[in-house]
Amino acid sequence: MADFDIKKQIVHVFNAWGKTLVRDTKRAIDRAIAEDGGGQNSNLSGSVDYKVLSKGSEIWFQLTMNDYWKFVNEGVDGTKVNHGSKYRFKGKNINQQAVLNFIKKRHIKIDLSDTRSKRIKGIKTKGIKKAYKQMSLDAKRRSLAFVIGKSIAEKGLKPTHFMEEVITTERTNELKTMLKPLIEKSYILEIKSALQ
Repeated sequence: MADFDIKKQIVHVFNAWGKTLVRDTKRAIDRAIAEDGGGQNSNLSGSVDYKVLSKGSEIWFQLTMNDYWKFVNEGVDGTKVNHGSKYRFKGKNINQQAVLNFIKKRHIKIDLSDTRSKRIKGIKTKGIKKAYKQMSLDAKRRSLAFVIGKSIAEKGLKPTHFMEEVITTERTNELKTMLKPLIEKSYILEIKSALQ
């Protein structure tokens, strides 16, 4: 019974420590994105969470977030600009659907040229006029996505190193201090950093 109580207390410590870790990780991501000109809540920040897993005599803590966190953290080298990352763009452009989603999410305004607008205004049928305008805007959006994607592939993505700001020696020492009275002789504390 005492062993069960100790496990319950260890889980409680992990939960308390995990809540502050998640909060600080979200802040670090939002700060990094704002410095990069984003200034908005990111999908990455919203995906940060933790799990405390218990199986048999083992208890472990896991920080979770969207898989692309490592590219945001470590950056990606471009085809022309090197940021010193182990990740690298290989092609001349990046996934166009991802760039189209970026344009939509950032609400980047796309205007038609004056010549194209005049042609559209000259169309009498309302349904055809609307379809032609939408096709023109879609073509312009795809063209913009191509240019943005090519630029990103060439210049790469600068590293933010937000994880190094959050997972520090002080933070792991804090966890050790919190767990020490509970695990002194009964458990082995092994802290592994799987930031890969």
